[in-house]
This record gives sequence, C-alpha cells and structure tokens, in this order.
Amino acid sequence: MSLVLLTTKMRIPKFSKNELLGLEKYDRMVLAIAQCQEVDELMDMRNMLQALEKYSAAAKHFESELRAMDVRIRASRRAGELIAEGQKSGEIATPGDIGRPRKSSAQTSIFPPKEKPKTLGELGISHDQSSQWKELAGIPEKDFEDNSPLARHKRTTEKGVIQKARPKPDPVKLRQQAMADLALKIWGRVRDVPNLAGGEPLNEIVAAMDEQLLGLREAIPKAFRFLTSLNKEIRHGTTRTTKRK
Repeated sequence: MSLVLLTTKMRIPKFSKNELLGLEKYDRMVLAIAQCQEVDELMDMRNMLQALEKYSAAAKHFESELRAMDVRIRASRRAGELIAEGQKSGEIATPGDIGRPRKSSAQTSIFPPKEKPKTLGELGISHDQSSQWKELAGIPEKDFEDNSPLARHKRTTEKGVIQKARPKPDPVKLRQQAMADLALKIWGRVRDVPNLAGGEPLNEIVAAMDEQLLGLREAIPKAFRFLTSLNKEIRHGTTRTTKRK
C-alpha cells in the first residue's frame, strides 16, 4: 500500500484567522502529524503553522509561538520520513531520476507502466529542504525530543535542532589530529632546510657555517626525536596531555 497516498487517520484541527495554539490543539496536531501519510498534507500544515507562528509572535504570546514552531518542525521531520520512504519505494523521484529517459512498458513488462513518480518540485519541496528534513528524520527520538523548541523553551529551526542533536567531537581525537598536523608542518620545515641553502647537502652547509648553524645541527636531532615520539603516541592513542592526567 502506498506510503505517500494514504489518507490521514487523525483529523487536523481547524484554526480561525486570529487564534493562538493552546495545549489541547497542540496535542491533536502532534498526533495528526505522527499519523500523517501524505506529504502534500504535511506541506499544508507547515504553511498554516508558519502563519500561526507569525500571528503568535505579533500577539507577543511566546508559548503559542513555541508550540506552533514545535509542531512545524515535527511536520518537517515527518515529511523527511515520508520522502525517504517514497524515494526508496519509487513513489517520489530522486534527484538522479530527473531527466533520465523512462523505458516503455514493451521493453520491461506486459503490464501497464506504473504511475510516474512525483518530483520534489511537484510537492513544493526544494532539494535543500528534502536533505535537511531527511537528516532531521534520522535523529534518534530522544535526541530530537530533548532539542525541540518546547523542551528547550527557546526559538529554533530545523537546522538548529540538527546541530544541537549532532554528536559532540571527541576532544582526544581532535588533539591527536592537531598534533599530527603540527608534526607534518615541522617535518616540512626541516626537510626544506637544504633547499633554502641552494640545494647543498646538509653536512656541507654545517661545515661552512658558524655558530648559528651549530644550533641548527643540535635542533634537528631534537626535532627528529620529537617527531618519532609523537608518532608513537598517536599510534597508541595517547598524547602528552593525557599522560599528565
């Protein structure tokens, strides 16, 4: 049975032009969105909720504005689920399908050809919205609920929820990457020393120069030992900072 063309089980609450979103209608809207199986209907709900957000903001009713925002983001998340399912089943065209010639039924089957899949444009959805809403749909339920507008009691957007729900980077891995990048820079400088002196071999440069080059001769083994030690630390997943702890 079609995931995109099924009718909604829960009836969507009606709103008058100048109405705020109370708790009762908020709960009904959340349930209606969870049961909705039609992308077109979700888009209509999103448009209605955007208008409701603007009216609530103009009326300086923060709670109604947050509820409308919360439901709108839930509608985007549900739309992302239906888009992903529709593209998987072939009911909604993927970006790669656009412009691709369709085979005739005589080439593939004796049965009549299936209905042509809807494009995102026909559904009133941009490619950026589709990607963002599918990413929103991929967020685990708890992470989504914890970062919803009502949970945080703060205005946000679909993009804001995605950013808050993303896993935080591992500080140890970030430190290891930074040290590895530093090691490459140091090695590049050490390797370029002969080139800076006109391509002469390093031992001839040392013999020809004075005290300043003697300091360089002492520094190179130290740099080599440092790079060798750093390489071992990175391979074993430790750094000098973690050792101190």
